[in-house]
Amino acid sequence: QLKSRLEEMVTNARQNEIIYTTYAELNLDLAKATCFSELDASLNKHLVGTLGLEAVRIVLLNDEDTQQQPLSEIQQRSLFDKKLARQPFYFGRVGTIEKSALFPKAKAESVALVLLSESQTMQHAQSNSVCAQSKQPTIGLLAIASKDPLHFQPDMDTVLVDYLRKNLNFHVNRLR
Repeated sequence: QLKSRLEEMVTNARQNEIIYTTYAELNLDLAKATCFSELDASLNKHLVGTLGLEAVRIVLLNDEDTQQQPLSEIQQRSLFDKKLARQPFYFGRVGTIEKSALFPKAKAESVALVLLSESQTMQHAQSNSVCAQSKQPTIGLLAIASKDPLHFQPDMDTVLVDYLRKNLNFHVNRLR
């Protein structure tokens, strides 16, 4: 029993090292991005390519330059008013309509939805007021899919995803 416990700890340590290294490399690539396609390519390279997730997509609201199909008003309400109304994350399963809108070509058995908003830094830069708005305006979301129905679950820890959210908020606002 002790040997199997030790092997499990070593396996977890290796997985954590891969995740840490991937996030470190992703952070550098995001900082180097000069356009949204480079931002998207970096996310795909690291989250899909290295970590083996099924798909990743940034969905921006009110973006005429996007090459991806925009979300309909019904899809936006379903995602933003239901799934992301109380917190900036949603982990779990989504319905067929949401799945086909976010991941038309991917097998998305479980998803992570991450709210993207105007960063406080950008709000302060655009206004002379000392206080930023208490609720930052939504600019879009990061959607990540996994083939594994148990990969993203409602009780997941959000530390790494929250860091990614803050980092993406900064870079998406920088590139807008």
